[in-house]
Amino acid sequence: MLLLIALAHAPLFLAATERSVLYRPAGGSPLDEAMTFLGLVLVDNRAYPLFALLLGYGMARMIGHQISSGLAEPVARRLLRRRGWFLLMFGLFNAVLIHAADILGPYGLLILLVGWVTLATDRRLWQVIAASALVYLATVPAMAFFMEFVAHPSMAEDGSVFTMESYTTGAIIRLFSWPIGVFLTIAGYPLITVALLGVWAARKGILDDPEQHRRFLVCTALAGLTISLGGALPLTAVAMDWWSMDRTTTGWLTSLHIITGVAGGLAYAAMFGLVCMGRSGAGNWFAQTLAAAGRRSLTCYLLQALILAFLLSPPLLGLGGTIHAAGAVAAGILAWAVAVGVCRILHEFDRAGPADALLRRLVYRPVTG
Repeated sequence: MLLLIALAHAPLFLAATERSVLYRPAGGSPLDEAMTFLGLVLVDNRAYPLFALLLGYGMARMIGHQISSGLAEPVARRLLRRRGWFLLMFGLFNAVLIHAADILGPYGLLILLVGWVTLATDRRLWQVIAASALVYLATVPAMAFFMEFVAHPSMAEDGSVFTMESYTTGAIIRLFSWPIGVFLTIAGYPLITVALLGVWAARKGILDDPEQHRRFLVCTALAGLTISLGGALPLTAVAMDWWSMDRTTTGWLTSLHIITGVAGGLAYAAMFGLVCMGRSGAGNWFAQTLAAAGRRSLTCYLLQALILAFLLSPPLLGLGGTIHAAGAVAAGILAWAVAVGVCRILHEFDRAGPADALLRRLVYRPVTG
């Protein structure tokens, strides 16, 4: 999941290329075009839903474990709200000091918006899922047209906050634009719906016991990939100049790309469950390394964001001004690999991730019920 996020964020720092749809770089060598194609088909608008699904799954697991351990329901809800508020704070820190492509703020707000549903009945849960899906049928196109007619031209004419030469100016702009970005992310991507599907999946224990749900996972993976690829290809064809469309049609294709990305996120989660089926990871160095990063996911995310900003942004090394799509992929993989490697070292010394430990201390400081 963190690798997908790194691959989605790295192209945003490219300063020497024209922008295509979803802010992907246009043109380049055949290798660059191949990386852009794969990014649009497999990564963009697919990583966010995967993160939201796992966030919802984790919320339900956390609050269920706390209540089963004897914690009063109001206290468990308060702890969940605390996690949401502190994730918002971490997100603001990340956006202002590191880079603007922050995911912590939107997911902190997501916890605050839907945390209460984690203890609702199945009937109420599905009612909220259906209602949120209907709302997103209106807000996703609105977001897509905003991206096509407002944000994309502004980036082309004025430059991006990711590519500003002055760190101080960029930080000030990010400070004031961050709340807008958090709102647009929640409104423009079906994250509430997907997070609540994660809550439902956690209640059924689908990823805890993938063997028992193998048929469901296989069907979800196959159907999800089919829908995801089918929804991504039209916009990808426009981006690759295989298909010429006016901007209004491109807006609708962007909406399709975003909505079908939900199926892609669900498919990836199902595939992860199938891959892990019957495997504990014991004795597997790579699996243990990924598990070490998973237990330190907040630290890993912030570290890879810092590495990307250091490598690509103009105030630092500024490689984003010299590379194209393939270079962005290499930078994303490098940032992820280094961050995961640091998490492995922390694991070897039996140390928690600093950011994760801080979040736990903030959330679980003494609470009275």
